[in-house]
Amino acid sequence: VRVEVGWEENGMYPLNFYTSAPIAIANRAPEFEGEGESWIEDNVFYFQAKAYDPDGEPVSYQAVQLPPGASFDSKNCSVKWAIPEGFQGRITVKIRVKDLSGGSNVLTYQTEIAPQSQ
Repeated sequence: VRVEVGWEENGMYPLNFYTSAPIAIANRAPEFEGEGESWIEDNVFYFQAKAYDPDGEPVSYQAVQLPPGASFDSKNCSVKWAIPEGFQGRITVKIRVKDLSGGSNVLTYQTEIAPQSQ
């Protein structure tokens, strides 16, 4: 960005303008809105997150780490995982959000899954 300042006097602009040094405006990385939301329904684990870009650019989502066999909907930033019979333990969901200018951020969500009644 360059700013030039001048003034008009008698319908004429002066020969000299005052010009600023170039100013770089850095791209800000997208941010997740909170930590996401998870729930279990009918022995299926669901997780959903949402992010925005403070510069107003569109964002895209990418699954970095999911439970084995889980599916990821990159349009809605949602995870669906049928909990295997007898499974109990900690699972990790890791999602990256990126903007068009290369800014990115990663959300890591971990939770304990208790045995589900079949």
